[in-house]
Amino acid sequence: MQPHEFLGDIAAALIRELGGSRPDVHWHTDAMLPADIGLDERGMARLCLALGRWANALGPDSISALGLWRGTRDFGDDPCDLVVQAGRRANDGPSARLVGADDAFIACAEAAAALGASAPAPSVEDGTERLSLVLPETIVPGAPASEPWGRAFQRHRLLIVRETVLSRPRLMRSLAASWLAADFVGQRDAALRLVGDRAVEGQPFDFVGLSARLFGDGLADYVRRLRKTAGGERLRILVTGAPPEMGDIAGVDRIVGRGRPDERLLDAAFDLIRAPAASAARGIAPGRAPAGAPGGSGEGTPTSAPPEESPVPSLVGQTILVVEDVPMNRLLLEAMLAPTGANLVTAATGAEAL
Repeated sequence: MQPHEFLGDIAAALIRELGGSRPDVHWHTDAMLPADIGLDERGMARLCLALGRWANALGPDSISALGLWRGTRDFGDDPCDLVVQAGRRANDGPSARLVGADDAFIACAEAAAALGASAPAPSVEDGTERLSLVLPETIVPGAPASEPWGRAFQRHRLLIVRETVLSRPRLMRSLAASWLAADFVGQRDAALRLVGDRAVEGQPFDFVGLSARLFGDGLADYVRRLRKTAGGERLRILVTGAPPEMGDIAGVDRIVGRGRPDERLLDAAFDLIRAPAASAARGIAPGRAPAGAPGGSGEGTPTSAPPEESPVPSLVGQTILVVEDVPMNRLLLEAMLAPTGANLVTAATGAEAL
């Protein structure tokens, strides 16, 4: 089982099942997971689908998520366990009821038992309900992380403007493992201030991911405000959780998942790193970006011009040895090669290279 592709397929199946009334669905595969895990894929699919149905049982006004994590349930560092997590949050604030033994919960427990996983552990925190379970000793000891995007995100910064329903510490650790510096903000005005502050500090964001659910009809106005903020003209703006009928919005580089339900935020960001500079800062709605990350190519509503092919080759999974005795030249070469997604190894001398 290849986690990155597997969970994308599950999420796409869920979105098709939910149809036009789908809630705001997010999913994440831990960047610390290896490229391949030896599991019963049919049993795992049954478990993830059951968790997904439970997560989306609150209806179209909710936000939900699925996650696959490396480590123990209590966020320990045992590298051999696989944690499967689902979360949900109602749109009208905290839920008074606890995660309980309804039909969806029972289906999750039965699917977990069939795989030999622990029973789902329910929790409620700040209005977010979560189910987590563990498949113990699933991952081969010492298995290296898959790095599905290589090191393309090295020296890039991402701001995600939405509520998180998965474990925030796990998300932050996973994003750091993907070489991406990320922040989460749940309030719109706070996000504007943070974008401006970071630009003034000389650490501007490269990407901003906006949850369409958080903005409603005010999304276009917010994008205009974001573009006028210090550092906003250079941002690559991505929108997640958009309804199928949403049209292009001036200033938005990518509506994630449009025409491709298995695409996620980092897949789209990877494509934009490899693509030519976006025209969104000039107020022109972009067309389709070139394919890139494994498990999902970019989709968009094509503009009148045909899509440009990316001039940057994808070297994900390849390793390049850079031999250069001048430190500044090494840094420049690393920066130039980073968009390819290759794994870079540097040496300062010929002897070191050998």
